[in-house]
Amino acid sequence: IPSFLRAEEEGATSVELDVVQASDGTLVVLHDHTLERTTDGAGCAGDLGVGELQQLDAAIGTSLEGTGVVVPTLAEALAAISVDVNIELKTNDNDSCPLTDRRALATAVANDIAAGAGDRTILVSSFDLDALDRLGEVAPDVPLGFLTLDTADIELASERGFDAVHLFSLLVDGPELVDDVHELGLELAVWTENDPDRFATLAELGVDKIITDEPDLAAASLAELGDDGGCRASGRGSRPGLGLSLLALLAVVGR
Repeated sequence: IPSFLRAEEEGATSVELDVVQASDGTLVVLHDHTLERTTDGAGCAGDLGVGELQQLDAAIGTSLEGTGVVVPTLAEALAAISVDVNIELKTNDNDSCPLTDRRALATAVANDIAAGAGDRTILVSSFDLDALDRLGEVAPDVPLGFLTLDTADIELASERGFDAVHLFSLLVDGPELVDDVHELGLELAVWTENDPDRFATLAELGVDKIITDEPDLAAASLAELGDDGGCRASGRGSRPGLGLSLLALLAVVGR
């Protein structure tokens, strides 16, 4: 949560976070299914209850280590964040950790969004098509974004009725691709871009959102472009101005 608040202070207009399920089905904000990389715990998050997970230090390797930073539930994160939120669903089909029940995951996400969205936009993204489809069934009004490493999936996202496609930044190499996404009625977010020289380039190409670990650098770069009235960048060479949303990809910065 401290990193999310820091992202808002640095100019992020949305926060992107990842969720997995604890053993009781509660959604917690954690990038991995295992605990070793981002906490002082070990094993699978899905094998522990929320109370056990929140005994762990979720700031190891950072300046906040040992200060009481815990793994938040999704509900706690939504309560703390004031800007829009992109929730990424993490699913697991490897039996080294508890397998993901996509229906249960979708229901839990829908419930937390209904309780905590307020008047913000909450978009849910995933690499897992089935997880997105299940959420679309239980919460048809929640916007969905398909995460992919393949530009061929742009049409697939449109065919499935999703609202956005989230592409690896280096795949976005020209205005034609951006135009193709917009012509299909999709929003385009790019991830994870931390190169200061690329922020303005992506904005000039007309992307809708930039997912970054460096919201302060991105905000400064985009501010130099100026405001052209907040239009949505959909044409070749057009600038999004204040219509472009800056996402902060932060579990703890850089994770």
